[in-house]
Amino acid sequence: MAHEGSPETATEVILHCLEDLTVKQLKQFKMLLRDSSVKPGQRKIPAVRLENPDCMDIATDMIQYYGDRGAFEITQNLLERIPRNDLLDQFRSSMQKFVYSVSATLHLMSDEPG
Repeated sequence: MAHEGSPETATEVILHCLEDLTVKQLKQFKMLLRDSSVKPGQRKIPAVRLENPDCMDIATDMIQYYGDRGAFEITQNLLERIPRNDLLDQFRSSMQKFVYSVSATLHLMSDEPG
């Protein structure tokens, strides 16, 4: 996951992770994603959307269907199951940088006179 700079969106965090999977691991990730359970109230990504997607499609759909937090949790879980612990550590680091960046931005916005 040697990507320049900090990711600016949750989609980018997941995208960079998916891009570092081998073709076989990406196929396994999609299969596990299709078969994974979701929390009550969450919609599952339709199986047809997981038939031939590229990494960008998967990352975008994960955020759209599960939200940032849900998509991060599912990605971590699937990386553990593949297993890609090396990538899992890098993903967690990128995720923490993203969350810190968002928190800092929200804090700055709340300090602005309004």
